[in-house]
Parts: sequence; C-alpha cells; structure tokens
Amino acid sequence: MKIPMPEFIVLYNGKSEFPSEKVLRLSDAFMDAPGHPEKYGNLDLTVRVLNINSGHNEGIINRSETLCGYVIFIGKVREGTEKGLELADAITEAIRYCKEHDILQPFLTNHASEVINMLMTEFNMEDAIAVWKEEGREEGRKEAFKAIIPRLKELGMSIEDIAKATSLKFNEAAEYYKI
Repeated sequence: MKIPMPEFIVLYNGKSEFPSEKVLRLSDAFMDAPGHPEKYGNLDLTVRVLNINSGHNEGIINRSETLCGYVIFIGKVREGTEKGLELADAITEAIRYCKEHDILQPFLTNHASEVINMLMTEFNMEDAIAVWKEEGREEGRKEAFKAIIPRLKELGMSIEDIAKATSLKFNEAAEYYKI
C-alpha cells in the first residue's frame, strides 16, 4: 500500500531575526560527524522551518484563515507588551480585539482561558530560556576566571593588572587571585 509522502514543517514566530525559510538537520547537532553525511549511519532528519512573522511567507499564511488569525493574534499580544501592558493584559486585549474583528472568534470564545494559560506559559518559557542562557554565560565566565587568573598570578601579574585586563572589579579579581 502506498501512502502520501509526509512532510514535517515547523512554524517559527519568535522575536529573534530568522530567515523566511530554513532547513534544519538533526545531523548538524551530532558531536562526532558535523558536515560529514557519510558518517551519519542511517539516521538523519530534515525539518523545514517557515517564519510566520509579519513580512514573511505571507502567501502560505494567507492560505489558512486559522494561521492568518493566529499571526494577527500573536502580533496583537506583542503590540500590547511593547506598549507596556503586562503579558496577561496584552493577551486579554488581543483576545478582545480578535473577537471584535471576527478573527479566530469561535475558538477564542470557547477557549479563551486555555489560550491565556498556554501563552503565559509559552512567553514565560521564552523569558526563562533567555535567563538560563545568561546564567550559563555567567557560569562560563566564572570558570574561565578560575582557570586563567591563577595562571596570570603565577606569571607575576599583579591583582591590579589582572582586574584591569579582565574588566573585573578589584575585589572580584582578588577572590580568583586567592585560588
């Protein structure tokens, strides 16, 4: 029996710059063989990612009333937060706008509270990821200082010069200097 060929597509609507279309490959994340398809064995996955933010892939977006409504809805949420509204208020305002303009109206009428809960989690996850990344960078800087500053001390560099070279405050550099 033959079946239609499946296609896996990811729709991107994040805030970061992203091209209109991009192909991601699982094999690009492989530790042992990036860029060497002959070493992948029999496993790889290709995913087509389409940016659905304003100004991208409008032909595809306009083919689906639901997708078009979703793009408008998310745009309204972002517009609200950019105006200084709290996230929950921005979501509520976007729901009100969409209902008034017959955008996703039946769905939002029946599922408004679920939409609010889901988006609060989604947007908070985006913020959480940003915090985790910053914490990871900070941890990496600390590990680098732990490794480098004692070596600079061994080479005869003064704590004052180390502080200047690393842009650390004197007392911060001094803590690593003691290690």
